[in-house]
Amino acid sequence: MLNHTSDQHVWFQKSRRAAPGDLWRDYYVWSDEPTKYKEARIIFQNYELSNWIYDPIAKSCFWHRFFSHQTDLNYDNPEVRSAASKILDFWLDLGVDGLRLDAVPYLLILSKVREICVSCLPASLPERKLARSRWSIPRQSSLEWVRMAI
Repeated sequence: MLNHTSDQHVWFQKSRRAAPGDLWRDYYVWSDEPTKYKEARIIFQNYELSNWIYDPIAKSCFWHRFFSHQTDLNYDNPEVRSAASKILDFWLDLGVDGLRLDAVPYLLILSKVREICVSCLPASLPERKLARSRWSIPRQSSLEWVRMAI
């Protein structure tokens, strides 16, 4: 999943212990204000009360769009985009036939991602499917498409 990692992942463990502004801290979305992005829908309302969770180690709140143990990566950080690109290259170099891209609209907090994604998809694909974020893209175009999104 390119959108998030587990809260047990080594990147998150480094991020929560890093000082604000540190390279590792910026791998995830942190805020001292849990009301930031308050217009964002809580996806699993039966299980989560907020998209923000206070982390006592970091002494700050981290952002998650799904479950609180699925910590969202900060795609505004070029280091995260580079790391994601390396992960994609690893799997494509192994010869996988394609990639399942789920939750792509959540890769970036910025609404611009929807414009980027829609402009790269075939014209026959209705935009409403983007909101559900489950589709297949042929291998030949998948890496180009993902690189444009990230």
